[in-house]
Amino acid sequence: MENNVVYFDGFCNLCNALLHFLMKHDSDKNLLFSWSKSDYAILTLPENVLEYTETSIIFYRNGNFYKKSEAIFEILKQINSPIKFLSYFSFIPLKYTDYLYDVISKNRYKIFGRKNVCTIPSNFDEDRFRNNTLTSAKL
Repeated sequence: MENNVVYFDGFCNLCNALLHFLMKHDSDKNLLFSWSKSDYAILTLPENVLEYTETSIIFYRNGNFYKKSEAIFEILKQINSPIKFLSYFSFIPLKYTDYLYDVISKNRYKIFGRKNVCTIPSNFDEDRFRNNTLTSAKL
């Protein structure tokens, strides 16, 4: 399995903004991306991780799957941006950071809106995107 894969909700405006941010600040092009509802995600994510794709970003690196706030911390460690310093907050127990993550995740469509269709950004290096074919995504 490929390393450094970010699985994200392609319908969520917040997730899409994060995708654009990561593309801009991943100058070494270490990160790969996949919609959490793509065929690629369904084929590569284990069942116990796949269940989190409705409410969480997933990050795969070196045989480990990270979800929720832990995924965000691990992803931030991979980019070249001043905001990378936020990864140092990973010392905070996950029950607290995941609680904040869950509050944002639960309200993300209300606050940030939602797309009806997943799109690949026009400035995107397509070879970094894994299987852009969506399966039966719920709208």
